[in-house]
Amino acid sequence: MRHGESQWNRENRLTGWTDIDLTGKGVEEASLVAESFKRDSITIDKAYCSFLCRTEKTLKIILESCGLNNISVERSWRLNENHYGVLQGMYRNMVGEVYGKKQADAWLSSYNCPPPPLTSDDIRNPRNEVLYKDIPKELLPLSESYNDLSKRVIPYWEECIIPSLKDYDTILVVAHGNSLREILKHLYNIPENDMFKINLSTANPVILDFT
Repeated sequence: MRHGESQWNRENRLTGWTDIDLTGKGVEEASLVAESFKRDSITIDKAYCSFLCRTEKTLKIILESCGLNNISVERSWRLNENHYGVLQGMYRNMVGEVYGKKQADAWLSSYNCPPPPLTSDDIRNPRNEVLYKDIPKELLPLSESYNDLSKRVIPYWEECIIPSLKDYDTILVVAHGNSLREILKHLYNIPENDMFKINLSTANPVILDFT
């Protein structure tokens, strides 16, 4: 499930790894998901989320509302949103105006073209953030194409999340639009160019049955 609406979702800005909180609507969306889980008798046995507070808070609201505060929760930076490099924080419609539509389309709508990376002294550089102090710096991206995103998300899905189904019946993964699209692309062998047709709205669970 994608997290609830964040402030930069509302403003149509490229959020990426920027740690932006939920809006009031995002909080309400998470609460409504919890109510639907209770109504449909869906019990979560284990949960995963990214390092970013918009997923962590969405998950916390759901688990608290469902009385599941004591279940195992695993946070991983590998579930983080795509890293937009120097574009992070820009309004989407401004990218084309600043860099030209052709270049904007290449960065945001093609699979193998990363935006310009952050510099080492940029305050947005995750290698300088306390949140990632335990992660080897060389693993932390300064910009990513969607292909780069796949190379961190899919191994985590295959090596950590899927194997946990041996021990837990129902797992909830709260992540981001692009990291979740990569998982769906992988599961259903969706061609690279068709991946952009996958549209995941905020706080709208997608149920996958592996039985």
